[in-house]
Amino acid sequence: MLWRHLFRKKGNHPASPVASVPDIPLGYALEARMLFDGAVAATVDQTAETQATTTQTASAETATQTDGSHADGTTNNTDSSTSGTSTQSTTSDSSEVVAVAGETTHKEVVFVDTSVADYQTLVNQVPAGTEVVLLDSSKDGLTQMVEWAQTHSGYDAIHIISHGSEGQVSLGTLTLNATTAASRAADLAVLGSALTEDGDLLLYGCDVASNTGAAFLTEVADLTGADVAASTDATGASTLGGNWTLEAVNKDGIIDSHGLSFSNYDYLLDTLTFGDTGHESEFGYTSPVFTRQVSGATITFTSVDNFGNATFSGTDYLYSSDSANNQTKITISATGYTFDINSFKYYADSQGGEIAPTVTITVTYADNSTATASFLATQDGEQTISSFSFSNGQTAINDVISVTIKTNNGSSIPSFGMQDLVINDVRAITSTDTTSTVTAGAASEVTTFATTATSAASATSLLDFTITDTGASDGVATTVSALYANVSGTATSSELSKMTFLLSGPDATNVVGTYDSSTGRVTFSGLSLSIADGGNETYTIKAYYSDNTSSNDITDGHTVILSINASNVTTGSGSSTFTSGQSNVTNGSGASIDVAATKLIYSQSPSTSVVSGINFTTQPVLIAVDDSGNIDTDFSGTVTLSENGSGSLTGTTSVTASNGTATFSGVKYTSASDSDANFVLTAASGSLVSATSASINPDVVATQLVFSTQPVPVTIQDGQSTGFSTVPVVQAVDANGMVDQDYTTNIVLSVTDPNDGTVDGTVNSLSVTSGDQDASSTTVTLTPSGGIATYTGLIIQYTNSGSTNTLALRATSGSLTAVNSSSLTSTSNTAPVFSNLNGGATYTENGSTVVIDSDVTVADTELDALNSGLGNYNGASITIARNGGASSNDVFGNSGLLGTLTQGQNFTYNGTTVGSVTTNSSGTLVLTFNSNATSAIVDTVLQSITYTNSSDSPPSSVTLSWTFNDGSLNSAGTNQAVLSITPVNDAPTLSSGATVTLTSTTEDVTSSSTAVSSLLSSAGYADVDSGAVSGIALTALTGNGTWQYSTDSGTNWFSVGTVSSSSALLLSATTQIRYAPDRANGETATFSFRAWDQTSGMATSGATKVLADTSTTGGSSAFSANSAQASLMVTSVNDAPVVSGTLTAQSVAQG
Repeated sequence: MLWRHLFRKKGNHPASPVASVPDIPLGYALEARMLFDGAVAATVDQTAETQATTTQTASAETATQTDGSHADGTTNNTDSSTSGTSTQSTTSDSSEVVAVAGETTHKEVVFVDTSVADYQTLVNQVPAGTEVVLLDSSKDGLTQMVEWAQTHSGYDAIHIISHGSEGQVSLGTLTLNATTAASRAADLAVLGSALTEDGDLLLYGCDVASNTGAAFLTEVADLTGADVAASTDATGASTLGGNWTLEAVNKDGIIDSHGLSFSNYDYLLDTLTFGDTGHESEFGYTSPVFTRQVSGATITFTSVDNFGNATFSGTDYLYSSDSANNQTKITISATGYTFDINSFKYYADSQGGEIAPTVTITVTYADNSTATASFLATQDGEQTISSFSFSNGQTAINDVISVTIKTNNGSSIPSFGMQDLVINDVRAITSTDTTSTVTAGAASEVTTFATTATSAASATSLLDFTITDTGASDGVATTVSALYANVSGTATSSELSKMTFLLSGPDATNVVGTYDSSTGRVTFSGLSLSIADGGNETYTIKAYYSDNTSSNDITDGHTVILSINASNVTTGSGSSTFTSGQSNVTNGSGASIDVAATKLIYSQSPSTSVVSGINFTTQPVLIAVDDSGNIDTDFSGTVTLSENGSGSLTGTTSVTASNGTATFSGVKYTSASDSDANFVLTAASGSLVSATSASINPDVVATQLVFSTQPVPVTIQDGQSTGFSTVPVVQAVDANGMVDQDYTTNIVLSVTDPNDGTVDGTVNSLSVTSGDQDASSTTVTLTPSGGIATYTGLIIQYTNSGSTNTLALRATSGSLTAVNSSSLTSTSNTAPVFSNLNGGATYTENGSTVVIDSDVTVADTELDALNSGLGNYNGASITIARNGGASSNDVFGNSGLLGTLTQGQNFTYNGTTVGSVTTNSSGTLVLTFNSNATSAIVDTVLQSITYTNSSDSPPSSVTLSWTFNDGSLNSAGTNQAVLSITPVNDAPTLSSGATVTLTSTTEDVTSSSTAVSSLLSSAGYADVDSGAVSGIALTALTGNGTWQYSTDSGTNWFSVGTVSSSSALLLSATTQIRYAPDRANGETATFSFRAWDQTSGMATSGATKVLADTSTTGGSSAFSANSAQASLMVTSVNDAPVVSGTLTAQSVAQG
């Protein structure tokens, strides 16, 4: 991206150092940052809780400062000169600086290496609206920035805050110097691509641009295409000799952006690089001691052997060893001062198969207490270490007076070198008193710790304690950098690991503690508690359940006991210290874990397939649990089951829980039908969230057979085939009578004696229309459909062993319980016989009713013998209907002593009710007799039945079929009565007021002809008599011309002449009619006519006219009662004038 430098507009002003914008304190920490992925950006959540819950975990994250407050300030730059760079002191007007800081179009990003001491303080002071990205110090920082740059562009400035030294900056695990910059040229180009054409790259770190650092700036500028600025002196707190001015800019570079300034920061961005310019003697193997100045203090490095250098992978490292055993041991100390070591780099070489060393770090505090930490070194690669695990619970090297770093002894221990040591927070040690105390707070301790505490907001306060600085003599505050609480009780380490412990008080808000199961401690590190001289502050340890991934791993009733002692507290550098021998502060017998149920769940799910009406194979068991699935053993509420199916749930459906568990028994589901859809069981109890089971499939399983439809009739005739009018239907059902629609096992129907299981007579045959699966003639086997077998067309023939046998149909199928039908009675019976049934009566159309047969009788051996020989025809019936199918024209009635035959009503004979009229409509008569009907009465009833035909065109005769049923058998033989019918003529008809309009013509033209048949059709002609012949009778004419007719299809035409009602001209249907105008007048000519059926008179033929008197019409006459009129419009035509007489005396006439 060199072209950006070649073609940029330089202007006439020289390059100048970067003016720093005064810090703009926001007062809030970043919260809810996202792990760096090169794309995401999160907004700062400016809430007090958010600030307090932010931990010191270093990771590359993105955020944007949003606080709107800005502080005015002035930036002063100091002149300096460096080879290859240009510097110039400038002063920025404060109003201009604020305007730039708030300008929304200026797009900047700040990268902060999390290895920088108290990096959060720097983040808090980044100007509002500026994007912030945290670089994970345990990873390659340049790689993280490249990932970011791949999805970002258009930035005016990139600020990088990290530790630095001459010609290099620390970016996570990468030391970026001239060598590594060249090897990472492609990555630097990608980083530069995120900048605009005039974009700036500002590096904040001590001495980066000093001496040889000028060439480093130029190299970075060339590789990124950016204008690059850095510092030539200490960068950081002014109280430690630092500042925030970037004095150097790469050659020809123009920095358009304002630098950052952080007034509220107590550290330097310095890295001790061993063997660099001015410190070459450290690698000279000339002395076991050398010193460095940091923040005005002398830091002394001491070793057993002389210090020298070891080169690994092209990089020099500080090296010292115990020559006897190849052991590295370096002590770093500062007399009269405490200091922090944020991080350092090491390299463990493994040539010759040497094993990885164990590195032990021993720190000594100002009170001469010590702590150790150790780790197994990683071989053959540069490593950066910034987090430790000390025996006192500390994870950082803070406020120490000395640090000893050594590797374990052994001939196979690899070479071990160090580089880039970051030392901060160097403070002079002052004399302090030892009277501070830790005592119990005033608040009462809770006795329960409910599992509903699942966040910092809902955390439960378990222990409060007060730290008091008695202010005896030192005049300084008691500061605390770390403390731990001992954890005991019946809660297991597994349970405790699922809790998050928080420390809150005046100087700490929801600081997260670390629980160590091996020590039974919760440690709160990285604290900045400060109790003023003579003051006191109360702090509270709270906890909440933070494990949302596991289930049922907390035991109700287990206790959590916390205790803290002054010996558990680590004070800061220069702090007052605590009186020894103080008593423990505890929360008594502890807080009992209270699993507070929020929902029900199935600990034993019900069967997913159940048999209707049968207890579930697996009965449901419910437990009351919290959101993490822990059982609330105190829960004793009532749990009720319900279902959403079409059937019903029975058994024990409500249970009182015991120890948080509700165990059900005897629960069963009865389906509404076998086609019921699946259902679910829902368990509910009060306000708890209900539990819903998996889908349950209810299945009806047949256990027995039933006749859902019984056979009819229930009496059969000995030795005769009897067809069942109502056929039996057998179903496979369960104990509740529900049909098993899946049942397909064959159902066998046989004949049995319901009394002893063996028929007395002989089953000759048992058959159905179709579907019989067996070869037996006396059983019928059907395959059920949907669990149902319908024995369509069932016919039985049985021969009695006596006069009467009792039978039943028996259904069997596999293991199902068999069933018998209702009882059937087989009796010996003689069919009824008619005598003298022949009819012979004659009915005249539209005339009076006639008796069908006046001497017919019926005899039935069995019925006639009843009632002491007088006969009892109770239940017997007579059916009369036309042979070949009933006709609605056939009407049946009564005569003589027989009462009216009204359908649905009883009928009488000689005043006595002898039966009921089952049917008397649509040409069918059915009479059913009662017990009053003796043999004689039945005969007289039959002889009193009359006949009428309602048709106006009846047939010449009708044959009526008579069927007599004695309750079991129909009458034997063919029984018919024939009646003759004398027809009567019916006059034809015309529509009332019918008018037929004929085709018009003019006065000089004879009209077109119209057939008589057409006239009739147009006038609505009809004749009920079958085969009737049609025609008309002309009864009246109008018109100046002549009405004509033709009987030979128009060959010859004749004048109609004069007609009247008494002298009407008779014309057949084929006759044609036309009108001949008088050739002089326009008019409407008409004629009137009646329909004629030709049953009297003859039709006119040619010139032979036939006239008839039509005064008698309708009824049985030949003429219709209604007359019709035909009309024809004649249109006038203009005629030429006619001259008559002599020329001298002319007269003109116009016809």
